[in-house]
Amino acid sequence: MKSIIVMTFTVGLLLFFQNCAPFSSESDNSNAPASPAQTKLWVNRSVGGGFPHKADFLYPPNRNSQTRAIVVLHGGGGTKHNTAFAFGIKKMDTETYSTDPNAADGYKEQFLIDNNVALIFVQGAHLPDRPDTFTWSNNIMSSGQDDKAMLIHLANLLRTQEGFSKVYLMGHSMGGSMTNRMLCEASSTFDGYGSSAGPISSLNSQTCNPSPNRPYIFAVGTNDRIIQIVEDRAVGPDVNHINDQFLTLDSITRTIGGSAFISAIPEFRNDITYYQTRVTQKCGTTMSTPVLNPNNSNWITKTQVDCGGTLALVQLRDLDHCQGAEGVGTYKCDRPLTSAGQSDYIQLFVDFFNAN
Repeated sequence: MKSIIVMTFTVGLLLFFQNCAPFSSESDNSNAPASPAQTKLWVNRSVGGGFPHKADFLYPPNRNSQTRAIVVLHGGGGTKHNTAFAFGIKKMDTETYSTDPNAADGYKEQFLIDNNVALIFVQGAHLPDRPDTFTWSNNIMSSGQDDKAMLIHLANLLRTQEGFSKVYLMGHSMGGSMTNRMLCEASSTFDGYGSSAGPISSLNSQTCNPSPNRPYIFAVGTNDRIIQIVEDRAVGPDVNHINDQFLTLDSITRTIGGSAFISAIPEFRNDITYYQTRVTQKCGTTMSTPVLNPNNSNWITKTQVDCGGTLALVQLRDLDHCQGAEGVGTYKCDRPLTSAGQSDYIQLFVDFFNAN
């Protein structure tokens, strides 16, 4: 696997202060019908249904009945456009998109063509007293909106109005925790689910037993200091919590988010140790033996695939939580999860969805 660096929680800290300014009207064609052969890009389009959410809709040209739609949720404090940039789909970390994929502020249309997928990057909301804390109502944080109802509406729009037969949901960090909430509480909404460093909430884990139990993939860095798989201590050595049952958000991120955080500590059920429960619920077997790549003590990735390929856990050695473009040496991003401009990380999820 290529160097897998950078994504956008955004880092739980830096993008809590990033504004969501109005998007360019260059490609804002909010009321146009969805013509599979003609429509490729909508920027800042309303999702409708009375919800305040906007989204960037990126479609491959000449999409067909096999084209899958993937809804992507940013992390706490993030925005839809910097998530597209961090996942390597957008070429620049700007709010505008050029209709020309080859332009400096264009997007990687070839990725959509090669994988026959449409990507829909949704913008979260915020509480009135937390204007920079864009997030989701995922039983850990509150956005002040009924995001569960919004996503049900969006999935229905993509199927009935936009004509997609397969629709998936994935998210990073708090977006991943929102993805888990949907899998637990409204699993029939999407055809599959993916979480990047966004474990299931402690609350949802108490009762979660999805029916139908859709395909699910979870990927995380083993040095994630935001959800404290490895605790970042001011004094003394780091403490490894990778085998713990529950994980706690780091205190700096929680302080910055303030009233947006509604859950008690610990906020997360550790998705690594919860994986056996997922396997048991889904197919009633014992989880597979991890496969190391390379297959030695210097492994970089550790992958488990179960239930006929419909359940997967990917651990990325020594990598941290961040998906932003800040790079090495910034807050909780010494070894960022994925690099801006590189789409190899999101490819993990796209490949899983295309196989399911």
